[in-house]
Amino acid sequence: MFKDFTWQAFLMGLIASVVGFASSFAVVVSGLIAVGASPEQASSGLMAGAIAMGVASIVLGMMTKMPIAAATDEILNLKTSRLRAIDAF
Repeated sequence: MFKDFTWQAFLMGLIASVVGFASSFAVVVSGLIAVGASPEQASSGLMAGAIAMGVASIVLGMMTKMPIAAATDEILNLKTSRLRAIDAF
């Protein structure tokens, strides 16, 4: 698994993940607060999304043997739509 490892690829993946996370941070937090989450719940939702994004990226990358980056917005979008459905009842 590590025979194709290079520091350049590792650093590029790290930079891409940091930029991707930082760019969606404000959107995700404001979306969670808009559906009625407290600041504590919004931070928990952001952490859950970050962990889910990391796990999804690792699992999909290992399964396909390709570099995969999961999107935080798509993962948290499912969560916020479930929150909206719960609020409807």
